[in-house]
Amino acid sequence: VTQLPAPNDDWTSLGDVPARVANNEIRALINARLTKSPLDPAVQQQLSDLLASSERAVQRACEQCALHWTGAIRYSEATRKAAERDIKLLSTMASLGILLLFTLTFRAIRPLLVTAGTILSAILAGLATSFAVFGTVHVLTLVFGTTLLGLCVDYLLHFMVHRWAHADDSGAAALRAVAPGLLLGLASSVTAFLFLLFAGFPALSQLAVFSIAGLLTAWLLVHLCLPELLTPGTANNVVARLAITRVALSTKARLVLLAAIGMIALTGIPQLRIVDDVRGLQAVPDALSDDNHFVRTTLEGMPGDTGNADFVLVEAPDLDTALEREMQLLNSMEGPDGFGLSRFLLPQGAREANLRAYAALFENDGRQLRLILSAFGFRPALADDLVARYTTSTADVTPSATLLAQPAFDAQRTLLVTVENGVALMTRIPGDVRIPEQMPWARFIRPLEKIESTFSSIRQRGTIAVAAAWLLMLSILSFRYGPVGGVRVLAPALFGACVAVGFLGLAGWPLNIFSLVALILVLGIGADYALFLREGAAHIGTARLATTLAAATSLLSFGLLAFSSLPALRAFGFAISIGILTAFLAAPLALPLMAERKRASQRMDELDEAA
Repeated sequence: VTQLPAPNDDWTSLGDVPARVANNEIRALINARLTKSPLDPAVQQQLSDLLASSERAVQRACEQCALHWTGAIRYSEATRKAAERDIKLLSTMASLGILLLFTLTFRAIRPLLVTAGTILSAILAGLATSFAVFGTVHVLTLVFGTTLLGLCVDYLLHFMVHRWAHADDSGAAALRAVAPGLLLGLASSVTAFLFLLFAGFPALSQLAVFSIAGLLTAWLLVHLCLPELLTPGTANNVVARLAITRVALSTKARLVLLAAIGMIALTGIPQLRIVDDVRGLQAVPDALSDDNHFVRTTLEGMPGDTGNADFVLVEAPDLDTALEREMQLLNSMEGPDGFGLSRFLLPQGAREANLRAYAALFENDGRQLRLILSAFGFRPALADDLVARYTTSTADVTPSATLLAQPAFDAQRTLLVTVENGVALMTRIPGDVRIPEQMPWARFIRPLEKIESTFSSIRQRGTIAVAAAWLLMLSILSFRYGPVGGVRVLAPALFGACVAVGFLGLAGWPLNIFSLVALILVLGIGADYALFLREGAAHIGTARLATTLAAATSLLSFGLLAFSSLPALRAFGFAISIGILTAFLAAPLALPLMAERKRASQRMDELDEAA
């Protein structure tokens, strides 16, 4: 009894549940355990409905009563619902924007239908592949995956614009003209996504599989279906002229503009923060934040509350050894008492020793027991009764595992976990923890620090993946354009990624794993713009129009994420928008010098032909 946690004056009990008296209120604490995954949307909905019904019942019974609840499942549900709202709103806005852009450009219904069909097919292919590989689809995959709209449309745009501007060409001839650029664009995008598989983060691996499947589907549809589905037409001359003249800067002016952007971005690099704390990636509703604060403040001062999630993990081959080691650890600690299972359940050896000491009282007809009771003034009849009961009882020590399985230990049972070489106990120790060297079986665990370390490792691998993707893309492009040409084609995308990093610092956004995803996409998408211009140098007017429309659709698809309710998506959308826009402005620098000198006359000839 003396080893049990000391009672707290603020805490009492209401039936089977603990309660605390604070601020003239009685707060009853109900600790519930889930039997299913808190990430399951069906479980989340069932629990929400149950608690909503319970809250109504509580208020009917007591108007002044309130129900406050918190837990991982509520945070998971809040994130899921916010993501679902973003999927519906942002994807709808992006789709409407892209359809409006196509309507103004092509003035025909067939391109709209073909575009919608291709996007839908790409998303369905991504979903089917993700289900086949992973068995489920993460909500972040759905949010990021819907931004495939911009990438998939790029392939359609380059074929459509060429087909519309060159009415005399057959569908097959138009496809042959743009096929090399489409293939290289696909290779660069797939390469960018492929390296996400090596980041070691399941959500990123699923996103990579989803995106690669969708892009391959869109590319195949362009080659197999579009030559027959699309007939020549006339692009809107006003939109075409606007698209070409707005980006037709001189090389000198373009370099000055990009240098200014680069200098501004450079000032943001010292302000950039690297943050791997996942708590900053969530959007917490006020109601949830208030409830969580209420519950946490109620728990303050409760036995076992240390003010944080840190604990000591005591490992052992079996339960009794773990209990003995935990007692040894707690007895060696200075300062406030620690909290662990051994405070409630003594190891079997200690209970057997207690039983032997108890049995010694009854030796010699309970002589020692009689002396003790007599000293305290008890009547001899009490000793006679106790001795008689003891001699007819069977005194066995119940195994620790059997005791722990009893309902009375429901709350404490969560302190026991199974590890590779046996079991472990989670022990809470307030204050600074210094584990003695002679206790190698005890480890201090900081869960949040562990999670941050994991995300830091993923971020570092992601950084290596970005560099490896860039080198592989450079090798592919150098094979076609030569080393100098390969660098020129890839430089705009790399510059866009660097500018995005600088602007993240200026905007106060941290660099995390999702920012790295944005940088990988900037490399893949930004390289497409330079590729399409380089491959379309013979028809620079149509290539510029297609690239401008592609950049507009990408900004609609990805840029809208900057308005998401989720901080992670907002940072992602901001970074990729800045990176794509910068890469688009820098893309003409990838053109051969001869094409740069002739582009003014060529673009007007192309425009007149299109009109």
